Amino acid sequence: MIVSRGGLLNQKGNIRKRMLVVGITGLLAIAFTALLLPTMAGAAVKGPYINILAPGAGSIWRGTKEITWEQVDVSGEMTIEWATGDTAAPTDPAAWTLIATRSTATAGTYSCSWDTTSVSDGTNYFVRVRPTGEYTPIGTSGQFTIDNTPPQPASAEFMNDTQVNITFNENLNTSYIDSTRFALSSSSVSHISSSSAAVSTSNMQVVTVTFDKGTIPASVQANGDNCLIIAYDAVRDLAGNPLTPATVSMWVTGDSTTPVVDTSQSSVDSPVNQITGTQVVITLNEAVSEAQTAASFAIYTKETSPVIAASGTLVGASDATNADKWIASMSTVSVSSGVFCSSIYTVKVWNLEDRAGNAIATDVTTAITISTNYIVDASAPTSVNITPVLSPPIISQSTAQFTISASD
Repeated sequence: MIVSRGGLLNQKGNIRKRMLVVGITGLLAIAFTALLLPTMAGAAVKGPYINILAPGAGSIWRGTKEITWEQVDVSGEMTIEWATGDTAAPTDPAAWTLIATRSTATAGTYSCSWDTTSVSDGTNYFVRVRPTGEYTPIGTSGQFTIDNTPPQPASAEFMNDTQVNITFNENLNTSYIDSTRFALSSSSVSHISSSSAAVSTSNMQVVTVTFDKGTIPASVQANGDNCLIIAYDAVRDLAGNPLTPATVSMWVTGDSTTPVVDTSQSSVDSPVNQITGTQVVITLNEAVSEAQTAASFAIYTKETSPVIAASGTLVGASDATNADKWIASMSTVSVSSGVFCSSIYTVKVWNLEDRAGNAIATDVTTAITISTNYIVDASAPTSVNITPVLSPPIISQSTAQFTISASD
């Protein structure tokens, strides 16, 4: 770089005027250095520039927010504006709307309050800061969302005898929910408070509200003649808007879903469990009772041409409170105990209904399959002769202690 710094001297030798002479090579070097400065480790970024700190790209704003920026080598009055664009900030000056002006010093971090309720909700907002009357430099934000509309429930439906699913009109904050702000009330039931509530992680518009077993009458579930009451701030959307007004009341659709096997159980806790040589317990996903005729079940061999290995009736709930576990008494067993133990069977049930009157089939031809991997065990454990070999042998002792383990 060719740079000479000096001055023109008068006849007395005094500096009359100082000058900076920069050659073409020097100009190129200065430009190259300016490009490198932002990337050089530890080097200060040269101004002038304006950098928007908030809002950040992809953020969601509601209410009054602070637009924040930093500026270097820029001073005087700044103009703060907003605009909307498809994917990038618009370049047409006429597309921008004034938010405010702000007096600033040469360098520093500044902010400006903005009431976002003054504009419509949208997902394509930008803000920018520039010197008033000028367009260099300009600091522009990334695209962000404005949402000042509270979430609202769109529908509610009984899923079974303890759960109600509420669908909202937008995604909700999965980390915020107040289960104490949900309740059921109608002409046939008094105020019933929920026991828990959660936003679905797979569908963030759905809230599942759970009530204690037996607290919701079957008539309520069947005809939907009830009101779900949701109190203020029970849920919030992604922007943080709380549910408003103070309470939201809505009708809940009656339960029209047929009971099914409890799929939430682990593989260890099978939906069909042997309890005696002739009885098993069948578990469903909700409380059930007998339909118009006796509830029945059948166990089929899992073969090319299935045959009934055992059949019988469901004689009653094994849990009077929950009524979701029923005892199946095997009155007919058409295969030997040995075969029964080692084979895999399919279990079907019919003539059961839930508290809302939804029935599980009416006969064996339409019966619901609740298990396809059930291994029936109708054999009681037996004892065998054991001749223990002790090492070292017992000497001068009349008794000894040892442990016998069995797989059954």
